[in-house]
Amino acid sequence: RQINFVGRSWRSGEGTARFSCARRRWRRRRIREKEAEAEQAMRRCAQLQEQVAHVKVESIAWQAKALEAQHNTNILRAELERATATTPERTGESAGDGGGLAMVEDAQGSHGSCRVCLWRNTTVAVLPCDHLRLCADCAAAGVAPACPSCGQLSSSIFHVVFC
Repeated sequence: RQINFVGRSWRSGEGTARFSCARRRWRRRRIREKEAEAEQAMRRCAQLQEQVAHVKVESIAWQAKALEAQHNTNILRAELERATATTPERTGESAGDGGGLAMVEDAQGSHGSCRVCLWRNTTVAVLPCDHLRLCADCAAAGVAPACPSCGQLSSSIFHVVFC
C-alpha cells in the first residue's frame, strides 16, 4: 500500500527529493543554532574568567590589608605591654581592696586633675574601687558610669572635701 503526499507517492523521486531538501535545511538551521549557542557559551565563559581574575586581585588586596592591620595590632600591643610594664605603680590605685580610701597621699594635697575633663581638680572617689579620679561637675553629669582608672562599674560615688 502506498501513502500519497499531496497528490504524489512517497516512493516517487520528486517527493523524496523535497523531503531530503527540507531535512537538509532543518539540519543546517540546527547546526547554525548550535554554533550560536556555543559562541554565546564561549563569551559567557570569557566573562566569568574575567570576573574570577578580578576577584582574585581583590582577594589579594584584602589579604594584604588584613596582614598590615594584624602587624599594626601586634606593634600596638607590644608598645602597650612595654608601657604598662615600665610605668611605676601609682599611689592610690587599688583594685578595690575595700579598706577605705586608698588615696591617702592624694588626699594630703597632691590630688590631680579629673580624668574626664582633664582640667578640674579631683574631688569625687568612685566606689567600690576607691579611685579619686573625678571632679564634682563630671560626677554630677554622670559622664563616667565606670571608674576612669580601672574601668570597674561604679556602684556609688563619694565626695571628698580637702581642708
